[in-house]
Amino acid sequence: MTQETQTPEEGRKRISGANVFYISALVVLVCGAIFLFAANRTKSNQNDVLTTQLNESNTRYTDLDKQYEAALAEVASYKGQNATLDSIINVKEGQLKTFQASLTKEKKNRMLSDADYKKQLEQLGSIVSDLTSQVETLQKEKNVLIVRNDSLGKRVAEETVLTENLSSTNKVLTKKVTIASLLIPQNIMAEAIKERNNGKETTTSRASKASELRVCFDVGENKVADAGSKTFFARIVGPDGVTLAVQDKGSGVFQMADSASGEKAFTTKQSIDYDQKPQNVCMFWKQSTPFAAGHYTAEIYQDGFFIGKKDFQLK
Repeated sequence: MTQETQTPEEGRKRISGANVFYISALVVLVCGAIFLFAANRTKSNQNDVLTTQLNESNTRYTDLDKQYEAALAEVASYKGQNATLDSIINVKEGQLKTFQASLTKEKKNRMLSDADYKKQLEQLGSIVSDLTSQVETLQKEKNVLIVRNDSLGKRVAEETVLTENLSSTNKVLTKKVTIASLLIPQNIMAEAIKERNNGKETTTSRASKASELRVCFDVGENKVADAGSKTFFARIVGPDGVTLAVQDKGSGVFQMADSASGEKAFTTKQSIDYDQKPQNVCMFWKQSTPFAAGHYTAEIYQDGFFIGKKDFQLK
């Protein structure tokens, strides 16, 4: 049997053909890997963009839903004040709820673009703005006050200011009426009294002889003042600037009409049954210790108001 021999040239050609095959296959594999990498990278980028767009869309939907809820609350805040306005409010509420329901449905089917988002905001603002305009027109035509209510149904803003103004006015008027009803003392006398051995009393200017102090005055006719019991407080301030007062002898404190002034100590007090006719009122103060020489002041108060005073001197 004859064995077929391979020449060196044929061997080289066989090796060269094999190398070309392997290189071609390697090139194909590399190109395929590059293609797959590029495709995956593109798909990843597309997924990132889609995720970002989806997040932005959800944010827009969430914000719009809050805007619709706020608009519904604002519209409802005008309810219950006027029949005509209530019918307008019902229409506006219907529009808002329809748009809000449509928005909720669209959220399941498509993403919301920035342009659509802004269009929804304009639509929402237009409904609220139109209601505000109709409220203003209704107020002018019907000459009625229409205000918003808070979440508890209370009127806000205008009525709050109105209430504060009325309250302030009432306080001023009450104070004026109270002042007008005061019984202003006339012919005030403040003096020291000494008691003689025979029991009779006479005035004295000497501190060493004084047994008590007397404050008297006249009150005139005042038709503004109601008839009935009236109480006067006498505050006698001694030479040392201290109010003469002993609690066991009827002294105490009273509240000034102006709360910022607080309380004042008084020496003695006297109540009368006022019948809207002129009367004379006297108050007395006797103490266990001797009176000091010097300057005294007798102040008179009624209902927390200072109404008069008299200075006197004891030697």
